[in-house]
Amino acid sequence: MKAIRFAVLLALGLTFLMGLNLNTSVASAQAEKIFVTAVHEDLKGGNSWIATNNGANNTIWNAYVWGWQHIALYGLTVPGFSPFPSLAADFAGPFTEEGGFSVATVNLLQGVKWSDGTEITANDVAFTFNNFVKVNPATGNALSIDLGGGFPSWFDAEFVDHVEAQGNYTVKFFFKQKPGLARWEFGALLSPILQKAYWEPKFNQAFASANPVQTLSAFDGTDEPSAWGFQFESWTPGAFAEISANPNFFFKGTLNREYGETGSDGHWERLPTGVERSAGDLSNQLIEYTTGPFVDGVLFNLFGSQAAAALAVISGDADYHFNPLGYGLATLQQLQAANNVRVLSNADNGVFYLSFNMRKVPFNYLEFRQAVRCVVDKEFVASSLLQNLVVVADNVVPPGNGFWYRPLTEEEQQESCKGMSEADRLARAKQLLVGAGFQFNAQGILTADPEGNPIPQLELLHPNAAYDNNRNIFGLHIVDRLQKLGVLVRDVPAGFNNIVTLVFDLQDFDMWQLGWSLSFYPDYLEAFFGSRNAARQGNAAQGGVCSARENAINGCQDTFDDLSFQFLAESDVNKARDLAFQLQKMVFDYVAYVPTHHVVVNDAFRVDRIGWQGLEDKPLLGGFSNSLSLGQLNLVAGK
Repeated sequence: MKAIRFAVLLALGLTFLMGLNLNTSVASAQAEKIFVTAVHEDLKGGNSWIATNNGANNTIWNAYVWGWQHIALYGLTVPGFSPFPSLAADFAGPFTEEGGFSVATVNLLQGVKWSDGTEITANDVAFTFNNFVKVNPATGNALSIDLGGGFPSWFDAEFVDHVEAQGNYTVKFFFKQKPGLARWEFGALLSPILQKAYWEPKFNQAFASANPVQTLSAFDGTDEPSAWGFQFESWTPGAFAEISANPNFFFKGTLNREYGETGSDGHWERLPTGVERSAGDLSNQLIEYTTGPFVDGVLFNLFGSQAAAALAVISGDADYHFNPLGYGLATLQQLQAANNVRVLSNADNGVFYLSFNMRKVPFNYLEFRQAVRCVVDKEFVASSLLQNLVVVADNVVPPGNGFWYRPLTEEEQQESCKGMSEADRLARAKQLLVGAGFQFNAQGILTADPEGNPIPQLELLHPNAAYDNNRNIFGLHIVDRLQKLGVLVRDVPAGFNNIVTLVFDLQDFDMWQLGWSLSFYPDYLEAFFGSRNAARQGNAAQGGVCSARENAINGCQDTFDDLSFQFLAESDVNKARDLAFQLQKMVFDYVAYVPTHHVVVNDAFRVDRIGWQGLEDKPLLGGFSNSLSLGQLNLVAGK
C-alpha cells in the first residue's frame, strides 16, 4: 500500500540557481544507498505545513519532500487507488445515530511507532482532528478552512464535530451529518495524523496568538517525528534537501498483492507481524511487491531549469528527475536516446488552466470570460506549437480519471469555439462582447464595460520558459489572440513563487496560469469553486464558480454550493458521479477556469540504478510522482 502524500493540489514552480556539485554527491550516494532525485524548484519553508498549507506555500515541490512522514487511518492501494486500512486495524465500523450525531468507530493497529520510538495511539488521532476542526479565534472559521490546501477535505468542520479516544486503540468519530465518500473514505480516513506530544504545545501557542495559521506555518518542524517511511533530515536553500529512512517504520516488509487489470479489483497484504488483510476480488493477480524503504535516504538536488535537471539523469548525476510539468520535444528526445535511461509515459492526473480575478472589471462579466475562452485555440497550440506533447484539456477533471471525467457535449464544444478558425473565433468573441454592451473605440480597442467603467491594460501572469515552456507558449498565444480582439493586455512571464504569491497571498493580479495535481476523488471541485473557500481571506483566486455580480443576478454560486455539499455527503458512488458531472458543467458554463492542457507524464530514470519492483511497467495515473511511493523503490543490486 502506498504512502499518502498530503498534497492534493498542484501549484507549479519557478527556477532557482544550480544546486551542489553532484559528481561527489552521487559517488557518496551510491555507497550509502541514497536515491538521488533532480528537482528544478526549491522548498518554501521548514515544516510539513508548507506541503498542504494555504496559498503560495501549497506546491508540489514542498509536498514531494515533506509528504513521506505522516500516517493515516487508511491509505490508497497502488496502482488501483482504492482506500484500504493503514493505521486502522480493519475497515471502519458502520455509522449509527447517537445523541444527534452520526457516529463511527475505528480500531487501530497496535505497536505502530513514531520515529522517536513512542507508540501511535488513539490520543494522537483525536488530538489531530479536534484541533483542525477547532474555531480559529482570529477569523471565526474552523482552523482547517483557514489553513486551506487539503485540510478542509480531511478535517471538514461542516461534517466532523469531534473525535474521542476510547482507550489507546479505538477512536470514535462524531459527525454533524453522515459523511459521503468524499468526507469519509476519501476524506477523514485519509487525513494525516500528528503526534500529540510534539504538536500540542505548538497548537496551544498558535491558538493563543493573533494569527494561528501564520504561527503554525512559522514553526521549525524539521525535527517532527515521522510515522511513515521517511523522516526529514535537512534543507540547504538553493541547493538540496534530504530525507532519511525511518528506522521504526512499522510497515517495512509488508507483502502486497494487487488484483484486476488496473489493480482496482482487490488488495491483499501480509504485515510484518504476520497479520493478513484483504478486500475485493482476489481472483486475478496483477502484481506482487514488498513495502520498503530499501534505501537509506533520498537526496533532492536543485537545478536551475527543467532541462538542466533532465541532463543530470542523462549524465548519471541523478537517478530520477521529478518533473510534473512535461518535457519539451528536444529534452524528451535526448532522454529517450540516452544510455541506461528509461522514459515511461502515463496519463496525467492534473490540469493546467487559465483563470481570472472575478472581483475586477472586466472579469466579473461572464461574456468577457466566454470571449477569452473562445479565442484560445488549444488544439492549435497543442499540435502546431507543442508537437502534441500535451493533451488538450476541456474540463477540470482529467480524462485519465475516466470514471469522474465528463466530456463536453457537441453543443458545449461549439460554445467554446472548438474547431473554429482564428478569424471565426475573433468574430464570435467580439459578438459576445458587443452583445453584452462592452464598448470598442474606432480603432477597435476595448475601452469600457457595459456600465461604462474603463478597462485598463490587463496582465496575464504565466510561468516563464525555463520553468515550464508549455505554459509559457500558451501564455504568449493567449495574449496574442486577446490583442487581436482589441484587448489591451500584456504577458508577464514570471517565476512560479512570484505568481502564487501575487495570486493567492497578495491578491494582486488580473489573469493567471497555473496548474493543480489532483486527488483521485474529485472533491476538489468544491475546494476550488465553493464559496466558503472563495471567502477565505477574501480569496477569489481559489474558489467561486461565478462572480459576486453574477450570483446576485441568478444565484449561480448558491446553486453550486448546494450541489457541492450534496456531492460531499453522497455515499453512493454512481449518484456522486452524477453530482460531479453537474458541478463540472457549472464550472464550464460560468468559465471559472479555462482548462488549457494536461501533460503526458514522462518519468525519466536510470535503469542501472533504480527500479520499482515491476510497478513501473503498469499503468500509473499521474505517473511515478502521483502513484508510486519511495517505499516501493529499490536500488539495482550492485549499484
